[in-house]
Amino acid sequence: MTVAVKPKTKFSFREALNYKSVARPLTEIETTVVSTFILFFLTVVGTWLLDEDYVFFKDSVTAFTKQPMDSLGWVQYWGLFSPEVRNQNYHSTALVEFADGTSKLYEFPRTKIDQKDYWSHFGGEKKRKLFGDCMPWQGWSQFLPSIARFIAQANNDPANPPRMVTIFWHQVFTPPPDPKHWVYRDQLPYHTQQLIKFIYKVDPKDLQSNNVERVAPIK
Repeated sequence: MTVAVKPKTKFSFREALNYKSVARPLTEIETTVVSTFILFFLTVVGTWLLDEDYVFFKDSVTAFTKQPMDSLGWVQYWGLFSPEVRNQNYHSTALVEFADGTSKLYEFPRTKIDQKDYWSHFGGEKKRKLFGDCMPWQGWSQFLPSIARFIAQANNDPANPPRMVTIFWHQVFTPPPDPKHWVYRDQLPYHTQQLIKFIYKVDPKDLQSNNVERVAPIK
């Protein structure tokens, strides 16, 4: 195990360049393990970042590297910054329709950016990442039935069970960056464009589980 050594005196810049913070150098086995891990990381992530338009063998390699990349949380995706910056703001809601014709609106978690409680902000951001930044896109559509079933179960009333869950996507295109007419964060337009993302007809079998935490509706 590597043990850090706390310096007892102040060093000049030149002396600091020659100072080692470890008590001993790595052994040959430790060096091999560390080097292998770094090489494995660079291989997995590097192949994922290759441009498939120019590197014809990318898909054949990532077929083997994608599973460890997903398992270890190494997925890299830079679409937020380039080549096309996202030009819309959005959020999602779900409408739960019950047997008696009434309905309930549920809003998926959104980050409370003005909330002072750091941990609440952190937790809200993780939920927003899952339900806001991932769920609406085509690559995550296979999870929509499970999400709809969960919402139905969480709002189940045996005397008035839910019959249908509709997931909506509300969006608006962001104003262009015009130096003469800046639109500040608190002045951004409302998400007025509404799209139906998914409609799920609740199966009575979906409501048989009693071990689901109730989802609170928005007020």
